[in-house]
Amino acid sequence: MATERPISEEAPPTEPLTAELAQWLADNGFPPDGVNHSGVGGSTPLLRASKEGNLPLLRELAAAGAALDATDSYGNNAIWLACASDAIEAIDFLVAAGVDVNHCNADGATALIYASSAGKAAFVERLLRLGADPALVTVDGFSALDLASTRECLDLLRGRKRIEAPAT
Repeated sequence: MATERPISEEAPPTEPLTAELAQWLADNGFPPDGVNHSGVGGSTPLLRASKEGNLPLLRELAAAGAALDATDSYGNNAIWLACASDAIEAIDFLVAAGVDVNHCNADGATALIYASSAGKAAFVERLLRLGADPALVTVDGFSALDLASTRECLDLLRGRKRIEAPAT
């Protein structure tokens, strides 16, 4: 059975918690000042909000001092969870906030490797545009290209499909 553990010392918030954030923390079993509290499965508020694809909450948590390097018990970070939850807008924010787009989980897989293997071409394109490294490999030696499950993902990773520049 997983136990609750702090991932790191609670950093003082950079901005005070809003009433909405404090309520969300309480509703989700986190202490009222626990923006970096780690619960069952290693989930922190930032990871939970990423899994929900809740962009306004992600912004509030980052402003309140949430640890951007948090990972769950599998070693997945907020970008991975946003990909798994089809929260593409959250990925832009997370990368801009400083979450590592090339973070490797316990198996050596990155969010790009996951997105490619899951056939999530829009995520593959976005992650590549945000600087994800397609050359990284899992502990078994597989890259995002090796694990591409659709032709569109394959074409993106081979550079056959043009990746649009970010909108300004």
